[in-house]
Amino acid sequence: MATTRAGKSVTRLGRKPAPLAGRVILPSPSCAYAVPYFTKHGSDTEYLLSNPNATTNEVRLFVFGRGCRVVAKRRVVLKPDCTTRFRVRSVSPDMAGFAVILSKLPLLCHILYWPKPGTPVLGGELAGPRSARILMGKPVPRAYAFGYRSFSLASSPVPGVVCISNPTANLLSGQVAFFDQSCRALRPIRLAVRPGCTREIPFPKDRYGYCRVDTSDSAVVNVLHLDPTGRLIAGAELITDENQVSSRSTTPTGKKRVLFDDTHQCRPGLVGDWTRFESALRSAGLTVSHLSGAITPASLSECDVLVVAVARTAYNVVEKKAIASFVGNGGGLLMVQDFGNAPWSVPMRDLLNTFSTSDENNLIFDETNNVGDPGWVLFEPARNYHPHTILTGINAFHVNAAASLTGGTLWETIVETDDDSVPSRRPVLIARNMGSGRLLAFGDSNTWADGLIADLDNQRLGVRSIQWLLQRI
Repeated sequence: MATTRAGKSVTRLGRKPAPLAGRVILPSPSCAYAVPYFTKHGSDTEYLLSNPNATTNEVRLFVFGRGCRVVAKRRVVLKPDCTTRFRVRSVSPDMAGFAVILSKLPLLCHILYWPKPGTPVLGGELAGPRSARILMGKPVPRAYAFGYRSFSLASSPVPGVVCISNPTANLLSGQVAFFDQSCRALRPIRLAVRPGCTREIPFPKDRYGYCRVDTSDSAVVNVLHLDPTGRLIAGAELITDENQVSSRSTTPTGKKRVLFDDTHQCRPGLVGDWTRFESALRSAGLTVSHLSGAITPASLSECDVLVVAVARTAYNVVEKKAIASFVGNGGGLLMVQDFGNAPWSVPMRDLLNTFSTSDENNLIFDETNNVGDPGWVLFEPARNYHPHTILTGINAFHVNAAASLTGGTLWETIVETDDDSVPSRRPVLIARNMGSGRLLAFGDSNTWADGLIADLDNQRLGVRSIQWLLQRI
């Protein structure tokens, strides 16, 4: 499938991630706060920053706005018992976002909301020690919870939103789940919030209950109940680590049937060098079979995960419809592409397009981080991983002539190339939910071939990928 090239390189084991993707330079503060703002519909947010200490305090403010970029910076030196104020709308209008406040000493930050200029303050919230955020370091998952009401006591509606901001250097993943007055869980909403960005999620209509926000790391979670017009804040609450609840472990399913498609000259059946991968799956308690007949709803009903690896002939409309229905009804689909301009490139690209993603028709290189050749790219946690359960225990793996992938907002990046790769910071392993099923797309079929699967954690990555698609992890 892939060829090698002669060459030598030095493997770099990793480097520290840049804080907030390089947008904020931390001056080694003792306190780092991430606080929300809401300036939509003509409203404004004001920060009152006070120094309750007996000595002078240096404070730096970074406001994140459109494009997840820093749109304003302020530096102020506060004498003891002094207060400075900052109005956000002037630098970031019509946004739900957040700011990072760096302080040499503990800081008192009061957040005030104004419905319109010249009107009385609607209300506010206090960002105290519980609001301090770790902007760098190892991600620590959180599970926040709060109550909500959109079911009115009168005739007027009571809308509201939860705003989730990412003050860390990594992709913030997770999900938001609303539970209503009948103890029912509504369909969860997947999270994938880039550094510096904010996701605004409305409350479900005509309900009350509570909401869980499970995140891969610390987040800024701001809960806003609005007036009947949906334009003015009626109440605000900053959800902090004090509002955490116990994380719930997902109950593993009993699914275990894995089906390799051999009907379109796919690699497992055509080349026959995925036998060690099959053995590893069987050792993990799974069943493995090969499909040689037609792809139909009936044939797919005999499996829980379908694996399509570098198909050399295209899937027709009926087959793609059957696969999509299979996934939507709870099945798993693994799509494995390889480097571009090859017999499999167009047929696999067409299948990827069916699920709103594609490969980038290329061959990735890394002259610095590889296992002997720039095309044998090495992937490690510090440089390449995003938080995801698949990567638990995966200390390093490598590819051999892989393509990078592209996915829209429906897809979550799990592993990407690093800063000095070609191309840089592009996904190679991505995931998404569809209906009650799951999909994975991977850019290299050689990682799990017989000759390479024993390298590093290649095999563990393959097994955990299938287990995730089976909803066992």
